[in-house]
Order: sequence, then structure tokens, then C-alpha cells
Amino acid sequence: MVLEPIRAWLGRYGTIPEAAFVYEAWLSAGGNHAVITDFLNPWIAQNTQLETADFVYRAWIENGGDIEDIRDAVFAWLHHWKQDARAVYVTKEMSKLHDLPEEVIVDIAEWAARFVDNDDALYRIGRIARFLTSNRAKSEIVQNAVIKSGLRNLQYFNISKKETARSRTFAAASLIEYLSVAINTRYFRYCLISAIARAISNNYIYREENTEIKLNPRQNVVGAVYMALKYGYFDKEKDADALYSFAGWLNAQMPAGNGGHEINSILESFFGTSPPNM
Repeated sequence: MVLEPIRAWLGRYGTIPEAAFVYEAWLSAGGNHAVITDFLNPWIAQNTQLETADFVYRAWIENGGDIEDIRDAVFAWLHHWKQDARAVYVTKEMSKLHDLPEEVIVDIAEWAARFVDNDDALYRIGRIARFLTSNRAKSEIVQNAVIKSGLRNLQYFNISKKETARSRTFAAASLIEYLSVAINTRYFRYCLISAIARAISNNYIYREENTEIKLNPRQNVVGAVYMALKYGYFDKEKDADALYSFAGWLNAQMPAGNGGHEINSILESFFGTSPPNM
């Protein structure tokens, strides 16, 4: 059997950095986690931030290991490697957790801001932007990091010329919703209004063919559009189709009294005429 030679080898060399490849291979092959746990825990304790440790963490998670067993180690690894593109997988798994410490939220936000040209960055910030609606938003450090990263990713999405996958469109729409919650943040108000207006005027997201994007639109999105209209971020001629498209999408998403019909009156006031087919 392979089991005994592996246990014997790990018993002697289980904490050296190169043992990462043995742990990763065992887990990826579907090996029993319990067989290596007693060896793996000391290895993690000594090699938490090792460059190749993420291969072990990934193999553990992807092959049925409880993420809670290694989360502190993964947090430490991410903090050390957040300036490196290789953190793409770790940020994916961590962004799914609901009880992230503030410093980890900031680390993920900073990674997504640094690698805006990586398609996965938009998904990462789109997920953790939900913390803008939680008590974590009371932390100025968290709020600033998430908003800055969200703005960079939304701006990149707005100017990107590459083909936009439907899932990225959904992620951008989700990001806009969460950013609109922070629209009155003192330092970012006009940057947020401008970025949201640009996303709507580009008409990538709020189009008829995207009606299957079912989110939970908030009144804040309507408020952001109202302020963008008020401060001149939309052009009556160039942006008419995009604004009417947005209104149609919003009406289909929201019941009366929650912003859907309100957008009609806002646009009627802006254009001086009733929106068509509304």
C-alpha cells in the first residue's frame, strides 16, 4: 500500500517546504484528509506564507476539506501575497465567506484594485461590496478600500473594449447596487455618481436581453441616477436610449413604490416628455 510509505515519509519530512507537493498530490488524488491531518497542521504552522502553500489550501478546499480548518492560515497567506496575481484563487474562496475580518475584506479589495485587468477582479469586488450594506461599512478603512476598488473595477468595465461575458455583466450590476448605497460618502460622492452614470450610458448592463439578471434593485440606484441627471452627467440626446433602457429594466425588476415607477417621473422631468412605452 502507498499509505504507509507516505505516512513514514511525512513523519520524517512532513514540515519541510517541499512537503507541499506531497500534501497537494494526496488531496488532489482524493486521499483521505484524516490520513495527513496530523502532519499537515504542523506543516501549515511552519509554512503558512510559503509561496506554494496556496496549492495545498486549494487542494484542501476543492477536495472536501472544511475551509474553517485552514481559514486563519489562508488569511495570513493572502495578506502576504495580496500584491501577487497568484492570489486569484484564495480571494475567490475567501470572498464567499460571510464573517470576514475587516483586514481580509481590505486585502481582497486591494487585490481586486491592483488587478483590474484580470476578469476575476470584478467578481471579487462584486462579492465583498456587500459589506457596504453591513455594520462593516462603519469602518472607514473597509469602506474606503471597497469603494476605491469598486470604482477602479467599474471604471475599467466601462472602458474595456473586450467582449463582456454575461456573468461579468451581472457582477457589474451587483457592484453598482452596492456602490449606490455609499453614494453619499463624503470623499467619493461625485466619483460614484460619475462611474454609475457612465455604466448606464454605455448601455452594457441594462438592456432588454439582460432581463434575466434578477437582482434586488435598491432605491439608492434610482437616487444615484437622479443625482447624475441633476449634476449633468447625462446628455439628453446621446444618453436617451440608455436611460430609457435602464428605466424599462428597472420597471421590470421593481414593484410600484420601490423605485420602478419613480424612474419614469424622473425621466419625464428630465426630458420634458413621457418616456416611450413605459
